[in-house]
Amino acid sequence: MLDADGKLVETWPMNDLAPKAVLACADGTIYVAGEGKLAKLDASAKVLKTVDLSEVLDGAYAEAHASGLAANDCHIYIAFGVGRSLRATEDIVHFDREFGSPEIIIEKQFGCCSKIDLDLKDDVLLIAENSCHRMNRFSLDGERWNVGASATAAGSKVLGLAAIR
Repeated sequence: MLDADGKLVETWPMNDLAPKAVLACADGTIYVAGEGKLAKLDASAKVLKTVDLSEVLDGAYAEAHASGLAANDCHIYIAFGVGRSLRATEDIVHFDREFGSPEIIIEKQFGCCSKIDLDLKDDVLLIAENSCHRMNRFSLDGERWNVGASATAAGSKVLGLAAIR
């Protein structure tokens, strides 16, 4: 944990989970994704639940790289990457907030080196498909919509998903 000045305040050991992505939610829940595992923590770093990805989705993502995370009141959305090149692809899977009912909702988004940024705005899932230099907009069940925002809006490049909020 870092404070607002970037000073290390606390370290949370994650045991057999090598963190690759983290998401802190407004309700105090913290989600951590690593290669092959997911964890749900409370605000004091107590591990509430873990899941081994080899046990869900027929093991399809047991060796995948978890990158982007986003959550709303009902679901957590996770980008799982395959490959580590400019043509690496990510699939987006949503789970309920207890890691149940996993469903692949979007396939083959292109993220360099298995990294994709996700965000939720209202009932829209936003994906920064960095290998293709574009933003993709989806319904929460994976239906693709037109973005409606240019990557060069107002003559300047959009830097991250926060720029279109």
